[in-house]
Amino acid sequence: MRHRLLIVLAVLALLAACGRPEISAEQWKAMSPQDKTLVVESMRGHEAAREAKGGTGRLHPRETTWYLDEIDARYARGDNRSVSEIWNDLVEPKP
Repeated sequence: MRHRLLIVLAVLALLAACGRPEISAEQWKAMSPQDKTLVVESMRGHEAAREAKGGTGRLHPRETTWYLDEIDARYARGDNRSVSEIWNDLVEPKP
């Protein structure tokens, strides 16, 4: 349990330091559901922060579970791009 907490803290520190995470398909597939949720929530937070700083015209308004399911589905169909590249496909234009 302590080892897992250290890993989660390390991931959070990396996300905070680098902004949006670069996670490969293989890394994603090896992650626990909790870690995947953390990654998607971090990416949503990154987008919200960018929007608050002046706007990007990019929205991710769906529930976190939708993004998790969509990323998993794309990998199941053979997509090998990074999570952030898939994330960019999931953008909805600002109305």
